[in-house]
Amino acid sequence: MAYKKIVKIWDDLVICKSNIDFLTSKTNVVKFPLTKYDKKIIKDLKDTADRIDCAGIAANQIGHNKRIFIGYSDNSLESYKIYINPLIILKYQNSIVPGYKNEIDHYNREDYENHIYEGCLSLPNAEFSFPRYHKIKVQYQTEDGKNCTETLEQFHSQIFQHELDHLDGKTIAHRCIESIKNRKEGTIILVGYKEKSREQLQKKIKTLHNNFQYLKDYFKR
Repeated sequence: MAYKKIVKIWDDLVICKSNIDFLTSKTNVVKFPLTKYDKKIIKDLKDTADRIDCAGIAANQIGHNKRIFIGYSDNSLESYKIYINPLIILKYQNSIVPGYKNEIDHYNREDYENHIYEGCLSLPNAEFSFPRYHKIKVQYQTEDGKNCTETLEQFHSQIFQHELDHLDGKTIAHRCIESIKNRKEGTIILVGYKEKSREQLQKKIKTLHNNFQYLKDYFKR
């Protein structure tokens, strides 16, 4: 097994400054035939996805600067497949699902079926809400170099966008910041700390918001 640790922007809400530049850099195109290194990346992605609870993992999330990700193969969420040199070639404008506009509705999952919310292995203990397309047409290559074109919908579409963003050097924090600025919608909430006291949770929430502001300032550079 070649399980790899996830490269994180923060760990337990402590900012990992050394990782930000890497995760916000665009990855390199994969050329065929695949090299031994490319095949190692694919094995690392498969082995890591088998070990952790995830919908997908981009190569740069495990330290490899190549345009490869692993993600669910369809909306059944039962099996993974490898996507190489992925592209979105069409976004269906009438398929946009909005994000929440305030944290209370986000925390309470108000009308949750009609809102987007996402977590990320590289930004643990936080959940972001911002718009996504629920129908896109995509292209990618398989491990044997076959060119594929597919129309993806719902969560499958969301996963593809999430992982492609990673390969382009954009995280869900980027997307949320962009949405708040341009569309006036988008929220971030704390998750995964139910065992903490109210005072501890308030400190974590404050840290989360401070981190988000740090990323806003960082991404302006």
